[in-house]
Amino acid sequence: MEYLYYCQYEAESIANSILSVPEEYPLTNGLSDDFRAHFTQLCELMKNMFLDMAKQPEAYGLILVDYTLKGAGSQSKEAGLIRKSRNSVNKLPDTLFRLSQSGDVRNHQLIISLSVFKEAIKQTEPCIVSPVPKYELILSRLIDFGFSISNFSGKPFAKTIDSFTVEYPDAPELIDTLKTFCDS
Repeated sequence: MEYLYYCQYEAESIANSILSVPEEYPLTNGLSDDFRAHFTQLCELMKNMFLDMAKQPEAYGLILVDYTLKGAGSQSKEAGLIRKSRNSVNKLPDTLFRLSQSGDVRNHQLIISLSVFKEAIKQTEPCIVSPVPKYELILSRLIDFGFSISNFSGKPFAKTIDSFTVEYPDAPELIDTLKTFCDS
């Protein structure tokens, strides 16, 4: 792939670093045997999303810094911009983490309090992208990849909404797996 922006390189690098889950992947006590299969599916989905991010970083609201820009030193303005561009790729996992931490799973649905999520999206810890700007772009891409998000119209949530649900209809257990992964 020919890169225009540093974030594209970073997204593709992350996608390529997501390895297949081994058949003998050790499971923590309390996890069912089918967790491995669902975790494999989650890893594949994340890999595909990072590859998509590399192809169209604008759709995710990433920081676009020209790939030809060279950072002279680690403290230079250019190096700082490059770092911000590369780090902006973390909007995806950071948003998923914040979604997971803002809700509870019931019947393979992540039920999220909007006020808790909005507060989490603004927090500076423990994620890399803090706060997460334009989270609605990430949510829109999740929908494009098969997620269902109630009360979401592609724009920031309306103030009249108290809660929303996140589902993955093609493989409902994926929500449970995501929550388990983020909680560990």
